[in-house]
Amino acid sequence: MTWTAVFPIIRISSKCLPPQIIQIAGEPSGTLRGKKATGNYWAKALSLVPDLRFELISLLIGVNSLTLTCKGTQGRMAAEVFRFGPDPKVTRAYAHDAV
Repeated sequence: MTWTAVFPIIRISSKCLPPQIIQIAGEPSGTLRGKKATGNYWAKALSLVPDLRFELISLLIGVNSLTLTCKGTQGRMAAEVFRFGPDPKVTRAYAHDAV
């Protein structure tokens, strides 16, 4: 799967905050804003790690949000939090990696 497979569910004005933004996108604020910036980030990230895979551990459902816990790169635990707007498209995405 490529990043474009999930692109339709991302709102144009969304914010994306994975911890790797500073290194991969060179964005010192650590925040991506909008589809274009998010797409550029994922294109670069997947070019650096083309076989990137996640093993889903659990799916947690909240009000207008969901959290995925998974094993990511090098078997490290990670959590991805997605906040949805009324349309329902992702308005914010947060990623948390084990240290």
